Amino acid sequence: NSEGVDYLQCGDLANITEFFDEAKAKEYRDAAVEELTAAGATFPYGVDPQDSNIRIAPSLPPIHELEQAIAILCDCLRMAALEKLGV
Repeated sequence: NSEGVDYLQCGDLANITEFFDEAKAKEYRDAAVEELTAAGATFPYGVDPQDSNIRIAPSLPPIHELEQAIAILCDCLRMAALEKLGV
């Protein structure tokens, strides 16, 4: 987390430098972020069998962005409900 704790600087981990490869760690981090945030990531193999999962990210957006996202989500839900009702 860019605003959180760098655990590599905590306790005994801060002293481990002889075999730590910062570039490789960042490569693994970037790969993990891509894997964990991809569409369908909350399902095994990324398959949502009922196409029913909605994932909203990031976890801690600014309030104004969250308000905008909620408004858009509500509009989408209204449109889906109207479509389901055949209106």
